[in-house]
Amino acid sequence: MAALKIDMSKAYDRVHWDFLLRVLRSYGFPQHWIQLVHQCISTVSYKVLVNGHTSDQFRPNCGIRQGDPLSPFLFLFCMDIHSRMLQLGNDLRFFTGICLTRGGPQMTHLFFADDALLFFTTTRDSYSQVLKVLHRFCDISGQQLNLQKSHFKVSPNTPVVEKEIFKDILKMHLVPNLGTHLGVPVDLIGTKHTKFQFLVDKVAGKVAAWNSCCLSQPQKLILINSILIAMVSHIFNCMEIPLSLTTKLDSIITRFFWVGNSNKGIHWVNRQVLQLPRGLGGLGIRGTSCLNKALLMKHIWRLSNNPHSMLAAIVNHKFAKPLQSGVQASVRGRALSWGMRGMGRAFNNILKGCSWKIGNGRKVLAGGNRWVEGEVPIFNSNVTLLQAKDWKVHHFIRPLGMGWDHDKKSGELTVKNAYAMMAMEEVSDSTNVPGNNTYKMLWSLGIHPKWKLFCGNCCITELQPRGEITSMATVQSIINNGLNDNGTLQSHNQPYLGFLHPPEDTLAFPPGFFRAIIYGTEFQGTPTIILEDGSWHKSTKNAGMGWVLEGHQIQKVSTLGGVQSGTAHSALQAEAKACLLALCWASQASIARVTILTDSQLLVELLRLDDFSDVQVRWTIAEIKKMGKTFCWCCVNKVDRHQVQRAHDLATSASTLLLNFSSFP
Repeated sequence: MAALKIDMSKAYDRVHWDFLLRVLRSYGFPQHWIQLVHQCISTVSYKVLVNGHTSDQFRPNCGIRQGDPLSPFLFLFCMDIHSRMLQLGNDLRFFTGICLTRGGPQMTHLFFADDALLFFTTTRDSYSQVLKVLHRFCDISGQQLNLQKSHFKVSPNTPVVEKEIFKDILKMHLVPNLGTHLGVPVDLIGTKHTKFQFLVDKVAGKVAAWNSCCLSQPQKLILINSILIAMVSHIFNCMEIPLSLTTKLDSIITRFFWVGNSNKGIHWVNRQVLQLPRGLGGLGIRGTSCLNKALLMKHIWRLSNNPHSMLAAIVNHKFAKPLQSGVQASVRGRALSWGMRGMGRAFNNILKGCSWKIGNGRKVLAGGNRWVEGEVPIFNSNVTLLQAKDWKVHHFIRPLGMGWDHDKKSGELTVKNAYAMMAMEEVSDSTNVPGNNTYKMLWSLGIHPKWKLFCGNCCITELQPRGEITSMATVQSIINNGLNDNGTLQSHNQPYLGFLHPPEDTLAFPPGFFRAIIYGTEFQGTPTIILEDGSWHKSTKNAGMGWVLEGHQIQKVSTLGGVQSGTAHSALQAEAKACLLALCWASQASIARVTILTDSQLLVELLRLDDFSDVQVRWTIAEIKKMGKTFCWCCVNKVDRHQVQRAHDLATSASTLLLNFSSFP
């Protein structure tokens, strides 16, 4: 086996115009377009600077300008002819490409602009035929091989005599390794630490140059994400970097963020928390290990969505389509290259966040495929394997059911959610990660970045402010200054402070705030208020739903309501189920006008949307809207926790004691 790395001398400047126009005509471009392209490439002029003197203008007879926006696309058409010539030579058995997997497709070349790698078996005829194809392409396109920069490598078991013969045929240098290709090491033999050490050196060099500058933390944050992380992202996208190197990179970046001008600083936050996404309570500094995994996962996802590409065919032959079968890729105990081993681990990381999206359930084995929260379900002990081996998921679906929820949100993988999943795995269980909404609101504020960073640091590090700071006026105290002694708004402040007052303290909501009107345009009469809440245990997936009738609407209703236990995949799903059960209970109680009180703002926001991609609660939300339209008036209001405390106590009891009951007026 041989690998040939070729270099074209002045590739852009040597393109024959006639060849380029014939190629465009062969691809079916209209004559008008070809004339426009010809005008673009033939109307240029040059001047030459010789010994400080500028020559007269002259027009070239060939070549396309490097750096012109149109030139890369035109050059790709030319190199596509080269690709087709090599593929034709392989099909006609003039030479034979290499197979990376047994029974997989043959690979003869890899092109990126004018950088080319050729692969073929080591026979004398193969070398001669490959050289003929190269010379033929150079003759018709105007290209010229740079033999001084071109070189080749053969497999280690090739005899020395054969190596000398191949050198005489190709007139190129024989090298022990190919070095780097597009900035990525090609030969990864032995320890991988030394192969990727240059990444640490590049980042450390940049940081050393910036340490002499007086930079604030917001400025450092921008430099880290836009320059330092971007410097290594293209390698992270295709190769798995050793953990020892990613740890060094994270240490350099974290130290650069915390230290001041005196090269000293206190690391206030654990690095794993610092590297969380902003919406999860971090500062958005990308952790190199998690980013490496996320980019590889996105690369694998792209291959799965484009199965006809050559790399997808090679990977699928090597790992037997893990995303289609749901079976993890086998990595240990196999003779895999470093790059292929990283792809196998990326397959397994994707499977951690995937589960089968059930349609009719007729093709998914109930006891053999991952379809319950990404895992294979465990049957009861009284079920024999003989009974369960042929069970399909459709045997467990009710004929009138709406289908099954699954743990994926939108069914698409992005680098953002892949990184969030990897970052959350590295955070220890003891770390307190606050809710998403608070931090999303913080980072979306239109204030100076340093104030955002200061507030974020205070929230993350849980720093206690000094006594002088605690004496400063809060927003609530400012609002209280605009109130009368009896708690009502002063007349001159009413238009402004009415919307600032927390809506949780009163049932009089500002128009359109924290409310979802499911049905009804003009409200008449007093509604029946129902409190609902859901309780959910993350470890056991047990959920409890509770609802109770508000006491001041109907007399002797202290026990009117109900509870139900079940399972849920999230707290939001438990809240949605509680809301649906409360509406069903109200319909059975012949209530015409109903107002649901909940402490879940996210549930209200989803009810106000026409459509969303969260499949986990999509069907439950649709059922809530469908049930709500059976009332004369139906709306859902967001309130504080203490206003639904009775429903919360019922839901907690239901999830703990597995209670189920309901009582009607």
